[in-house]
Formats: sequence, structure tokens, C-alpha cells
Amino acid sequence: MERFYELLEKRRNLTANAFEEEEMIELSKKLPKEELDMIDPSLLNSSNSQRLDALLKKIDELSKKL
Repeated sequence: MERFYELLEKRRNLTANAFEEEEMIELSKKLPKEELDMIDPSLLNSSNSQRLDALLKKIDELSKKL
């Protein structure tokens, strides 16, 4: 589970990409409940909605320029 903790650290530092987040979430499903209890649950959720909001904001900015 070394890969899980590597990805978790990237997620904490906000440097994980969407594919790494998904991999981390899948790996978390294999962890024992005791280990999961020590991890902030918000880190085990995909942040795609935040990325989508950022993309939509950029699209709005670009459409205003056109």
C-alpha cells in the first residue's frame, strides 16, 4: 500500500491529477477500516467537481473575449 500513501500525500499537497486521485480511491477500498479511520474522508473523494468548476470559469472568460 506504499503507492496509496504516496498518492495520498500528493492529494494532500494538491499535486495529484485526476487519474492519480481515482487510483488512490480504488486503492483505499483495499485498506482495513482501522487505517481508513485515520485518514480524512474528504481526501478520499474525487475533486473532479472542483476541476469542472475551474474549467467552466475559464470557458466563460474565453467566451467573453470572443
